Amino acid sequence: MDVTTRIERALEQALDSGGQAGCPPGLARAVHYAVFPGGARVRPRLCLAVAAACGDPDPALSDAAAVAIELLHCASLVHDDLPCFDDAPMRRGKPSVHSAFGERLAVLTGDALIVHAFEALARGGLRRPERLPALIATVAAATGMPTGIVAGQAWECETHVDLADYQRAASEHRQPRRFARSCNPQADNAVSQRDPEPCSLFQPEQSLAPLSGATSISPYLQGRDLNEHL
Repeated sequence: MDVTTRIERALEQALDSGGQAGCPPGLARAVHYAVFPGGARVRPRLCLAVAAACGDPDPALSDAAAVAIELLHCASLVHDDLPCFDDAPMRRGKPSVHSAFGERLAVLTGDALIVHAFEALARGGLRRPERLPALIATVAAATGMPTGIVAGQAWECETHVDLADYQRAASEHRQPRRFARSCNPQADNAVSQRDPEPCSLFQPEQSLAPLSGATSISPYLQGRDLNEHL
């Protein structure tokens, strides 16, 4: 099975396993709309590449981790597009979730995707429960505060952002070694530890901006505006 098919199938199965019976139909449609069709799926591809480099001893757990990361990314896009942030009318060549389903359902869609990501991790780790605590902790640290994607979005609420502080706040989820180790104790051999500032998978522009010589960045030029050119 090629990696694209593997990722898409895992995402479909994860959403189906959440159970559509009894779910408000608008929410179910909005969640599916936010995930499919996807973009390049760079994040789950890299996750599975790390797993493959480590021998992929538990494909189900690897799939669950890849799914969780992609669902969290999709959630971040839904929330980032909201009128209170970027107010983006389009995403991936179609109306953004709030444009298609309304702002209230868009907020709930992002929330549901975040919860569903951790549910996917829990389901995928049933056969290797000893690995779940470290994996969940790693993904959670890269998601919330003080150094996750939620914190990154909060920086956009500041009137001025010092680029060094912004990068420092993201340092936790910019360490692939930590994520790899949580999946496989031998993963350190497959992930280089020489680069102290690896590029962020969630917000690549914060790692690329220093190459232009910038020392500060307007919060209104983060997110959608910079990503359009990456």
